[in-house]
Amino acid sequence: MDDSSARQCSNCNAPVTDIGTKHCLRCNRCTFKFDHHCKFVNNCVGAKNYKFFLGLLISVEIYEISMTYIYIAYFVNESSAPDPIFIFVGLGLIKSLIFLCFAGYLLGFHFFLMRINMTSYDYITTKRNKTKIVNPTKNLSDTSIQT
Repeated sequence: MDDSSARQCSNCNAPVTDIGTKHCLRCNRCTFKFDHHCKFVNNCVGAKNYKFFLGLLISVEIYEISMTYIYIAYFVNESSAPDPIFIFVGLGLIKSLIFLCFAGYLLGFHFFLMRINMTSYDYITTKRNKTKIVNPTKNLSDTSIQT
């Protein structure tokens, strides 16, 4: 008989009550339903902040779409002889298009993961192990729990 309240993390000795908890070595703490450690926000993304992470990605997409529109409108409306500001607007347009692609890819990837009911960690672990079929009853995040 397994008493789930008696489990603890082997790294930080924190009590672990759910099988989806994973210890992050960068943060040195356990995260419930660990998805990934995001180096851009310098924090782990898990059950408590996943919706805020998606909100951040959506906000970046909206911002970059808006900025791309503004840059293109500037080029269309200011079609006179090029001046030095054209260089900065052009660089801003290139930056916005790059961020638009990367944030869009990341957002699409997380929507895909939500559709197949996997975390980023589980997806990467599955790909690394070259496992084609994932058993939904097996949680791949349960790597640092002792009973």
